Amino acid sequence: MNQRLERLEQLQREMQDQLQTQMQEQLARSQQDMMDKMLES
Repeated sequence: MNQRLERLEQLQREMQDQLQTQMQEQLARSQQDMMDKMLES
């Protein structure tokens, strides 16, 4: 039982890490888009 709990917590951590990475990448892309638009005008 305890082992399954540890596995579950590990999966949760991995998912959180992936989510954080994806959000950071999206943020960087949207910032880049804003910069590009500002430079165009």
